[in-house]
Amino acid sequence: MKGYVYVMLAPEVNRVKIGWSASVKSVWQRFVSVNCSSPCEIELHSAKHHDNVLAAETALHKRFRHAHVKGEWFDSSHPKVARWMHERELQGMLWAQPQLERRGRPIKVNSAMQYLINLFEDGEPRLARDVIENITDQDIASKRTIETAKAQLGIISTKIGNEWWWVQA
Repeated sequence: MKGYVYVMLAPEVNRVKIGWSASVKSVWQRFVSVNCSSPCEIELHSAKHHDNVLAAETALHKRFRHAHVKGEWFDSSHPKVARWMHERELQGMLWAQPQLERRGRPIKVNSAMQYLINLFEDGEPRLARDVIENITDQDIASKRTIETAKAQLGIISTKIGNEWWWVQA
């Protein structure tokens, strides 16, 4: 099965989560889910595509079994884990590198995605026109870019009465 092995970092507690998702969209959805349920801030460190994602994730879990904490969480301060994460950084696998910049300029869709992640952190639906107005008024992104970010994060539109609402799926 093809997919992405992702690395999420909880720097406050020296923990790293090594997991997998089938698509870029599902990596983002998993990140939002973990970040919302965590008592500390979570960072999406990196993600790498693999043709056999299950085997790749299992191999990493076995490789770092000595640093295992619980579930998919490992001690990020362990020298072998820290070195591996640094190697990923040197190889340009940081999530932010390919996603946040193009020709040295920030890509607007990522600003819109971060805005939506923060906005939907509480899980409450939002009136679609208010979301679009706020983002465009703050010059975060255009309506088209907002729609792209919304789709990538799996936010859906639903009509309640005469109004359209956005809901985190």
